[in-house]
Order: sequence, then structure tokens, then C-alpha cells
Amino acid sequence: ALGPSQPDVAAQLLDLAARLHSDGLRWHQDWFNSTAFPKSSVKAGFNMYTHGVNVGQAVKHGVIWARQGGDAKEGAAQSWHAWETLMRFHGQPNGVYSADEHLGGRMPSRGTELCAVVESMWSLSLLAQAAPTDAEAA
Repeated sequence: ALGPSQPDVAAQLLDLAARLHSDGLRWHQDWFNSTAFPKSSVKAGFNMYTHGVNVGQAVKHGVIWARQGGDAKEGAAQSWHAWETLMRFHGQPNGVYSADEHLGGRMPSRGTELCAVVESMWSLSLLAQAAPTDAEAA
């Protein structure tokens, strides 16, 4: 067979993932753990970081990168912190955050897109898988 061997392709993909990670937004540091994170309903300055579906996907950033970076405990802590921050400022009594397009604060009259719910469920399921124990997940 012509072409690179499997180990070569795997190494190239891991290198590409590391480069993309280093060039991308560091969701934990630059968003969830930042003064930039909106503490109330986003009424202006809409962007991809305030979009509810993207935020739901970003919750899993810590646990996804931990698979390559190797620090499962830190990855779980980052993802849990992201969820706690999201729920602290945008959480609703139904167990999800308000984002009827962009983050909507804590007003109970604000809704949530189904897509945001589904992405959050996926992020939280990956968090549950990555956390070695209940104590480390909290």
C-alpha cells in the first residue's frame, strides 16, 4: 500500500490537533474564567461566544483536550467550572441555561433552543465519562 503508515497518520493528526488547540480560543481561560463572560442577558455585541449552542459545546472543551493533554482531573475541573459559571449567571429552574439564541440571563421568561440543550447534554455526558470519581467531578 502506498502512502503513510497508520502511526505516521496518527502522529500527524495529534500534531494538527495540538496546533489547532494552541491557536484557538482557550474557552476556560478566555471565556468562562474571564471578565468577558456575560453575567446577564446579552443585548448587544452578539458573537459566536455568546451563542447558546456554541456555549453548550464549549463546556466540553476541558474534557476533550484532556484526552490528548493527559490531565483528566484538570480537564474535568475546567468543564465543571464552565457549567457552574454558565448556570450561575444564566441557569433556569428547568436545569438548563437561557439562550433563545444568545445567553439570556436568569429571567424565567427567556427560553432555550433545543440545540443548546442537546449540545449541553453531550458535553455533560463527556464530563461524566472523564471524571474518574464523583469527588473529582465536583
